[in-house]
Amino acid sequence: MTIKQKLTLGIGSIVAIATISSAIITFNLNSIHTTSEQTAVESVPFSIAAADAKYQSCQVQQFVTDASLTHDNEVMKEAENALKLLRYDFEKFEEMYKREGDTKAIRELEKMEAAAVEMFQTGQRMKDAYAISKADGDKVMEELDQDTEVLAKLIDTLQKSQVQEAVDNSNSVMNQASSTLMISIILAILVLVIGIVVGSILTNQITSSLEKFQIGLLSFFSFLNKKTNHVESITIDGDDEFARMATVVNENIINSQSLIQQDESVIADVKRVVALVKDGKIKQQIHASTNNAGLEELKTIFNEMLNVMAANVCGDINKVQAALEAYRKLDFTHRISDPTGQTSQGLNALAEIINEMLANGLRNGIELQGDASSLKQAVESLSTASNQQAASLEETAAAMEEMTS
Repeated sequence: MTIKQKLTLGIGSIVAIATISSAIITFNLNSIHTTSEQTAVESVPFSIAAADAKYQSCQVQQFVTDASLTHDNEVMKEAENALKLLRYDFEKFEEMYKREGDTKAIRELEKMEAAAVEMFQTGQRMKDAYAISKADGDKVMEELDQDTEVLAKLIDTLQKSQVQEAVDNSNSVMNQASSTLMISIILAILVLVIGIVVGSILTNQITSSLEKFQIGLLSFFSFLNKKTNHVESITIDGDDEFARMATVVNENIINSQSLIQQDESVIADVKRVVALVKDGKIKQQIHASTNNAGLEELKTIFNEMLNVMAANVCGDINKVQAALEAYRKLDFTHRISDPTGQTSQGLNALAEIINEMLANGLRNGIELQGDASSLKQAVESLSTASNQQAASLEETAAAMEEMTS
């Protein structure tokens, strides 16, 4: 599991719990709001309306009784007004029950309204009966008391139901508020625990992976800086980003280690070739190879340079130096064995030309020596002939003198 997935899972769990908690709390708050609104809009006002209905029923009874005893029609009108107010309260309940679709309550309400009308009508009859005689009035008053008791019971039941509904709503609000608070505390503790557990696990895993990754990288850098000769691979279990990075770094460590070893092999081979070139053995090649493109290019150029030098001069400079030393001593019979370079071939050719020139000079000297001997003999013969001729001339001169004499 990747770090992203772990974080998503951990944070997702916390968010899910927080969302559920928010949903539950929101639901409870909406329920509390609805119940409170019902209490404020219906239960309490209709409890007051029920109390007012009870009061108005008492007023109807009181006014019809007073009107019967005083025979005052104005008081009877007050009783009618009280009946109207009582029926107005009943209308309020009727509207509410119709909205709620409570047919049973509507039937009970109709009974109360009928009882109220009957009580008022009984009051009117009581007023008329008292106008005839007290005995008749008292008899009707008993009926009025019965009607009043019936109506009072019905209104008391209505009032108690509204008061009980308000109490129930209040208790429900309290219970829901308590349960909401408890759920909030439990979910908050759960979120805190999950957050601590997930945070601790992720922190430990990330910290451990970072430490292993750091140790591996420092070891690798030490190897690159030639501080160590060996590097340990990074071992991180799992399939998260650190494990993947460790795999990539391990692959690069292996590649870099192999490349460094190849480079070291090439450098060692270069040192070997340079040492041989210092000894005059130019015909050498760097055979080691590397994946380092720059070093491989340098090796190729160096090999080409050695090939050119060997081709232009000689594969072994020591042979050239030996030949020059022999020529300095006028030993032109020395030859460079296996002349691979142009310079060595030229020296051998020069030695051949010099030898040929010396041979020609020797032949010419021998021929000159022979010609000189012949010339010497001719000169000697000429000298002898000249002496003989001079002697002859002297004899002729003497003879001429004698003849002259």
